[in-house]
Amino acid sequence: MEGDRIWLNDRLASAAEAASDIDALLSANYIYQDIQTLAHASPFLERHLQLAGDALLSIHGRNADGELACTSARTDRQCGGAGEAEGRTVTPHLPSVEQLAGAIREVLRENRYPTGSALVRLYLVPDRWMASCVRQQLYDGMVLWHNRLRAISLRYEAPFASRQCAVSLMCAGVADAYAARCGAEICVRSDHAGVLSSAGDHTLVAVAGRVGYLTPLGDGAPEEVYRDVAIDCFARAKIELRHEAIREEVAYDEMMVFGPQGITSLKSLDEQMFYNTAALKLSLALPKM
Repeated sequence: MEGDRIWLNDRLASAAEAASDIDALLSANYIYQDIQTLAHASPFLERHLQLAGDALLSIHGRNADGELACTSARTDRQCGGAGEAEGRTVTPHLPSVEQLAGAIREVLRENRYPTGSALVRLYLVPDRWMASCVRQQLYDGMVLWHNRLRAISLRYEAPFASRQCAVSLMCAGVADAYAARCGAEICVRSDHAGVLSSAGDHTLVAVAGRVGYLTPLGDGAPEEVYRDVAIDCFARAKIELRHEAIREEVAYDEMMVFGPQGITSLKSLDEQMFYNTAALKLSLALPKM
């Protein structure tokens, strides 16, 4: 988190005042969404909330009455609030689009962010949610990143692989730390079968010839807004996109990552070097915020 003001449930609060609530939330396997903003607003909030709600139900489950139940943690503290022991039911605490838009606007304003692009992170557990500033972005909106990154692969499977949560974020951090120790700039994770799923907990796309490839969600690719952006960009650019596994043994022409800032073209993966011609074309199809 960056800045000393956060939005917690229905109010603006200082990080110091809300320390116990923040600690309880961040001690759980929270759901998160990285939200790219411009002029303190985002056009993707409805989809962010849909994905967050789906992940909340997928990871924390439902009981027979259809209520959300915190079943993945050992203690009430790790479930994210006061109540009974493991398996207690709680009311899902998901903001509306209007509430989230207001929270983002207020938390950016209170932390004195300019009206250029900034990254805000939404955190959710079954009975509370929080919005906090992550960083000011280098570019406004979504763009083709100025630097092409050297990547290294790592066979490292994470639980809840397609859901963006505390566990997936931690695994991405461990993988990127491994990449840095090896002299690379980003880590591309794969499973035991050699299927490449993600880079930095975001959407990986490969291109061979005139065809793009996107690993299916069932093979561990993250389900996120920026996956939707990738699919839309391929459609706008009139480049075929196949929902097929990206594999270690295949020699692709290009690889790129879709995330909050737009597209990051990979310069290489392990010993394989890449072009960036499709990335340049796709960047022209990025949504205007």
